[in-house]
Amino acid sequence: VERREDFGMGVVPKGALVLTAGVDVQDDRIECDVWGWAEGFSSWLVDHVVIIGFGVTGRSVARTAAQFDLPYAIIEMNADTVLQQRKAGDHVSYGDATNEAVLLTAGAPKARAIVVAINDSAAARRITQMARRIAPQAFLIVRTRYLKEVAALHDLGADEVVADELEISIEVYSRVLARFLVPREDIKRTIGETREGWRRMGRSLSPEATATAAGSRDRGSDGDL
Repeated sequence: VERREDFGMGVVPKGALVLTAGVDVQDDRIECDVWGWAEGFSSWLVDHVVIIGFGVTGRSVARTAAQFDLPYAIIEMNADTVLQQRKAGDHVSYGDATNEAVLLTAGAPKARAIVVAINDSAAARRITQMARRIAPQAFLIVRTRYLKEVAALHDLGADEVVADELEISIEVYSRVLARFLVPREDIKRTIGETREGWRRMGRSLSPEATATAAGSRDRGSDGDL
């Protein structure tokens, strides 16, 4: 009872005709997943996390979600990975997440959060724009490689954008500072100042430069290295 949570009324995914609930009884709580079912046995998890791309980032998000009993669905283009995760009991949709039908299969319109964790920057922009349109209420977080792509992703609807090159640089210098026994609070303050400074700088980068840089890179699979 002490760990109970109150949830507001939600919206049933379009096409869902029946709702079912599965209950897992734990020693100190009851976990419940709600599914919406449509014709042809299509189904969606209701109020869950959609993870797009199942590389290192996607796997880490899924592992953490499972640790805290958060329901999640995966979208992945690698057929072997899809089969492997389905055998493990995960809800996995096979396909390209730039296809709206694939997002719908994973229940994106009723997701509480959507995580875009793929290498392809052009595809990430298309997915971000589409996800924001079909799931306006979801918390949308996007992983990208380069700072110059951050502003464009925010403009397309991302709530948060994590740039690899910034986070790697922060990790490197924070470890150096820790080695020199700089107080933890000072390191945290410096990290905050760094993120804010680069966020402002990212806004100054032109969309044309971002588009040119993104267009010069080949598209990879849904999944980071």
